[in-house]
Amino acid sequence: LPSAPLATMPEQTATLVLYGRVGTYTTRTASMKAGDHGDKGLWRECANSIRSQVLEPWRAAGVRLAVFVQSWNPELAGRMDAFWSPTASSHALQNDSMPNCLAGVSPRERLPCFGGGM
Repeated sequence: LPSAPLATMPEQTATLVLYGRVGTYTTRTASMKAGDHGDKGLWRECANSIRSQVLEPWRAAGVRLAVFVQSWNPELAGRMDAFWSPTASSHALQNDSMPNCLAGVSPRERLPCFGGGM
């Protein structure tokens, strides 16, 4: 940020989007099945880090911040919403009805499917 006093600077705004699924200390989210619960301690540790490393510095610099939260952890919805006080949030069970059509396919082979290349 520029060194001018905050009172003379135009208001700055930012948006933080938090999304995905919380796993556990021993289970990757990719290995979890729908309905498996994320670890609330792991989530809290990550949330505290994001707050101290991202939110607090931005807010201290006078940045007005909008937070949006999406998770595949409905069991953590109340904790997440209370912690973040998001502008909007959505929490649902992970939809695993899609077939795992890329199982066993190497990352190099997957790239063309997503418009990428090596």
